[in-house]
Amino acid sequence: MRDGKAAWTTHQCMTRENLIAEYIGLVVNFRSPSPDISFSPFPIARYDGDLFDDESALMQLYDVGMSSMFVQEAYSLAELAAVIGRKPELVNMLRARGDAMRDKIASHLWDDESQIFVNRFPNGTFYRHVSPTSFYPLFTGAATAEQADIMVQSWLLNSSRFCISPEGDFAGNDPDRSYWGLPSISADDPQFMASNNN
Repeated sequence: MRDGKAAWTTHQCMTRENLIAEYIGLVVNFRSPSPDISFSPFPIARYDGDLFDDESALMQLYDVGMSSMFVQEAYSLAELAAVIGRKPELVNMLRARGDAMRDKIASHLWDDESQIFVNRFPNGTFYRHVSPTSFYPLFTGAATAEQADIMVQSWLLNSSRFCISPEGDFAGNDPDRSYWGLPSISADDPQFMASNNN
């Protein structure tokens, strides 16, 4: 009970601006993306298997979803920093951090063969198991208008891939494969039927 009271008292003393400032401080001091795009700049994510390097504590995959979330976080923090009156240098640094990662996504994670953003291995090859995170660059501004159109038409609205119906009525979706739409991996991927998590 005593710890709960202390937590509540602390909560009451903290204004929204203080909470935002604390979070911005934590992120700015913690996240420093690697300029080397040959591996993920995110040491906090633990992945099982061969993709995680215990020595460097880095995932050995340039992850399109995590990279895109990093961009969104940087942009959101820049907006919050401006709202609570932080110095323009901090706001500009956060925006620049987001822009730098967005540009890396655009330059290195678009797969011409698949016509979508995908994860990439350290050796430069693409991990062509397309999941909903392949669409995350659409939220960052990394995709050109042409790329965005290709992704929506060829992947998102495709009844054999992500099965989203433009009318929202599931028209044309195979009830035995991807009736509801937006599976966890493209319905035409061999892993789709092997997974029970779709």
